[in-house]
Amino acid sequence: MADNRTNNSNNSNSKTGSSKAGSGRYSAEASKLLNKWGAAYDKNSNNDPNNKSKNSAPSANKAAGKNKKVLTKEQFIRRKKIKRFLKRNKFRLLAYVTGLILICAIIVTVVSKVSSRTASASIIDKVNEYDVSLKTNLGVESYLLSPSENARPLNPLKQVKRIVLHYTSQSGKSAIDIRNQYEDYANTGSLTHDSCHFIIGLSGEIIQAIPTDECALASGVANIDSISITMCNELPSGEPTDSTYSSLVRLVTELCNHYNLGIQDVVRHYDIDGSSVCPRYFVINDVPWQMFLQDIQNGLTSNEKN
Repeated sequence: MADNRTNNSNNSNSKTGSSKAGSGRYSAEASKLLNKWGAAYDKNSNNDPNNKSKNSAPSANKAAGKNKKVLTKEQFIRRKKIKRFLKRNKFRLLAYVTGLILICAIIVTVVSKVSSRTASASIIDKVNEYDVSLKTNLGVESYLLSPSENARPLNPLKQVKRIVLHYTSQSGKSAIDIRNQYEDYANTGSLTHDSCHFIIGLSGEIIQAIPTDECALASGVANIDSISITMCNELPSGEPTDSTYSSLVRLVTELCNHYNLGIQDVVRHYDIDGSSVCPRYFVINDVPWQMFLQDIQNGLTSNEKN
């Protein structure tokens, strides 16, 4: 029995030893295979285009290396000095730029004002050829108004289709008084808008306040195509003096000849809007009005014969 146990133990030991030897051999071979497969996997993963994590970094670095500009020592120092200067003086530079902008704005404003004043001065003194002939032929005195929205807006009068008559409604005032009143509308900030091309005084003097190629502001809707004339008067009735009437006939006849108008184109302010009793004497008394139109017709006929 003892011998049998000994044999059994020997057999078991031999089996154990053989199994250990076999397992050792297998483990070595498995390690070799794993190492081989691992190397192959690493090689394939490096060559795989889908594996961006490893390939992108080198390519990006390479591109950055190509685009990167290499600075010399002098350039680097100069750039560093510029950055330091800007950092230290940024508020001062901002103040300089702001001041420069303000100076430019002031210069532009001053130049524009000077040019506008020059233009206004030339407009104030402007007298066209026909207005000069009126001074020569009829003794018209030119006292042009200053440009303003209240009296002389500088709107061009492109075509004259009619002549509109007015009266001052302020008894006893002279032609120059009425002219200065128009001027004061702008100077005093008045809301009144009024002016006429010509003002005929009590003694027959004719003052021109608006050039004949600009619109006056006396006739409402007719301002855009009419020459306006106002008459001074001594009495509340608005009846003109003989001298005023004579100058009125001469001036209207001259204007009708120049603009090729007839007596049908000579109207009262009343005929424009139907409500203004202006000129009062010729609105209330139709006979003097018809006599005046006949005097104009006679003057036009006489000029045609000559």
